[in-house]
Amino acid sequence: MIKRISPQKIFILVRIALGLTFIWASVDKILYPNQFALMIYNYKMLPPLVIHPMAVILPWLELVTGMVLIIGFWQEGALFIFNALMIIFMIALSTALIRGLDIQCGCFSVDPNADKEIILSLARDFFMLFAGLWGVKQALYQKYNINQ
Repeated sequence: MIKRISPQKIFILVRIALGLTFIWASVDKILYPNQFALMIYNYKMLPPLVIHPMAVILPWLELVTGMVLIIGFWQEGALFIFNALMIIFMIALSTALIRGLDIQCGCFSVDPNADKEIILSLARDFFMLFAGLWGVKQALYQKYNINQ
């Protein structure tokens, strides 16, 4: 007989996976903020005045969001931030693709020689957004004791 895994256990695994992904994504950016600022600049979407503050704040937001997702404390807020960031990242990647920019996404590495597969990054981000939105549903089901 096959034992069914409960949605609550799957939710915990999804939260941990998303949290670890954000933590992994933040490390290189935290260690090398100047290189990350250059990657943000290459998208040509933001005024120069906000690029350096963004390069410092964004990785720490990813790190804290990832940690909170893993811990499970404030999960609705962490999932909201996670999903909002995923949408922003997807917009940035989409505009770069549409404008034909040949740039490294800066998602997990600030190495200028890293992979430049924007379509692959968009697919990954779509999958992560889907998981994050499913996580919101699960968090609300848990909060309001809704049986699935």
